[in-house]
Amino acid sequence: MKVLVVDDLAYNVRSLKAIFQSAGYEVVVAGDGQEALDVARAQHPDFVLTDILMPRLDGFQLCRAIKTDPALSATPVLFYTGSYTESADREFGMGLGAAAYLLKPLEPKELLAAVARVLGQPEPVLKPRSHLKETFAAAYADRLAAKLQDKVTALNRTLERLEETYTGTVAALTLALAQREGMDPIEAERPARLAQLFCERVAPQLAADPNVFRGFLLHDIGKLMLPEGLLTKTTPLTPDDRAQFERQPAIAADILRNVPGLGRALEIVRHHHERWDGAGYPDRLAGEAIPLGARIFTICNTFDAMISTRPYRAKFTAPQAIAELRRGAGTKYDPSLVEPFVAMVNAMREP
Repeated sequence: MKVLVVDDLAYNVRSLKAIFQSAGYEVVVAGDGQEALDVARAQHPDFVLTDILMPRLDGFQLCRAIKTDPALSATPVLFYTGSYTESADREFGMGLGAAAYLLKPLEPKELLAAVARVLGQPEPVLKPRSHLKETFAAAYADRLAAKLQDKVTALNRTLERLEETYTGTVAALTLALAQREGMDPIEAERPARLAQLFCERVAPQLAADPNVFRGFLLHDIGKLMLPEGLLTKTTPLTPDDRAQFERQPAIAADILRNVPGLGRALEIVRHHHERWDGAGYPDRLAGEAIPLGARIFTICNTFDAMISTRPYRAKFTAPQAIAELRRGAGTKYDPSLVEPFVAMVNAMREP
């Protein structure tokens, strides 16, 4: 029986590989979710044991990708995590179709017994330790490495809390803009939430970057620099009004460059008003020269704006908004993204 072991820490991979090999399993390994997906498609393991907190595709995204791939959907996925230990994490993981949700650390026999139970197999017999040529030094090093892993897990949790604080600060700026525009806070965040869902659907690797969601939240932060009253103006915009609106994405992105660590967020802030045909602003980018995150957000933001009431017009129905998106495919919007977005919206509208 072949197991695919997935973990971004080399120590964990070595330990798990040794454990499964000692029980007679054939073992293939991967260092992150994207590599694991490629290995699974090439080698078709009998089951996958995966960590969750990893770069590129994390464990949750890997499980979702496996369960939505017709060639892999029957492959059991077992989570083995020391970071996502809360009951809500387990519920979410099992909801993705996982066969088990195991918490680190488990002694080798406990791990193998748990895997055997999930797979409905007899508990494997470990080969004698002498077969593994385990010395005192190696065993001692393993114990020290296990302690180090505990410290790494604690550090990862701290980093997660810092990430949450960072994103919360970004969200607070978005709420400040919503208050100035007279918008409901939930309504103000809705385009970003919609864009994140769509991004997970069409570009999961991009969605895994937290700065992409921050860019969705910050997209219109430059409006805070516009004159009082312009955001709620009900009469037609003058040429000067339009010029002010068209300058703000570039100005906002330039200011945000002084904030360390925003990465792709800056691309979305600067370019979400570009058009597929090059007639947008501020840089008149066209086609795939427009960053993918900005192309994704443009569609989601436009759709949300159309189905929302504005001071100068009534809101569109969802079918009307979809029709407008389709009319703009290939001119305003990336034509390869419009129909996948429509499919997602229609799926969300189904009872």
